Amino acid sequence: NQAHTIGEIVKNKLESLSINRNVLIPPNEIDLYFEGGDFRYSPADNLLSIWFNPDKNSSRNSESGIKWVQNEMNIPINNCIYVHSKWFHIDTVLWLVTNTYGKIIACLACPDLIANYDDVANQYAWYGIQMLPINSKYGINSPDSEEKGLWIVNTLNINEYLISGWEFDNETEGILKDLGIKRRIIDVSEFWLAGGWIHCLTNQI
Repeated sequence: NQAHTIGEIVKNKLESLSINRNVLIPPNEIDLYFEGGDFRYSPADNLLSIWFNPDKNSSRNSESGIKWVQNEMNIPINNCIYVHSKWFHIDTVLWLVTNTYGKIIACLACPDLIANYDDVANQYAWYGIQMLPINSKYGINSPDSEEKGLWIVNTLNINEYLISGWEFDNETEGILKDLGIKRRIIDVSEFWLAGGWIHCLTNQI
C-alpha cells in the first residue's frame, strides 16, 4: 500500500529531525489507496470535493480509501461532493475558485468530462457556489485538450489571485473579474518539465 508506506517514511523522517507532527498513516490494506490530488478540501466551507474514477482498473483511489480520508478528516457525508471522471485527479476537470478568505465562490468545470456533472452542479449550487462551465479544451482528458494543450483548469489560488498558464474564454474571464478574482498569467512550461502542472506541483490537501 503506497499511502501506508509513504506515511511511514514521512513519520520516520520527521521523528529523525525532532519535528513533532501528528502523521496519519492509512491501514496497510490492498484495496485501500488514494492520492492527494484526488481531493480538494475547503476549511472555510468544511467542504470536501472528491474525484472518483468508477473504472477500478485505472483509478488512483478506491472507495475504501475515500471513506478513510473522509472519516479521518471528520467530514459529514453531506459535505462531500463526488466528481466522477476518467483519468486522474480532480484538478484535471474541475477547479474551485476561492476568495482572499478561502471561501469558495465559483466552480470551473468541464461538463462533458464529468459523468455526473448535473449532480455536481446542483450540490455546489446548494452551497451557493456559482458554476462556470468551460470547454473541455481547458481540461486534461479530451482529444481537444490534447491538441490544444491548454489544461487551464489545473490552476492555483493564492489569496484573491487565480494563477494559470493561459486565459479562459472572454466570458469566463469577465465573470471571474466581476467576482473580484485577480488573474495572473505566468509561464508554466517548467512545471510540465517537472512532471506535472501548476496545481499538481502545489497540491494543498
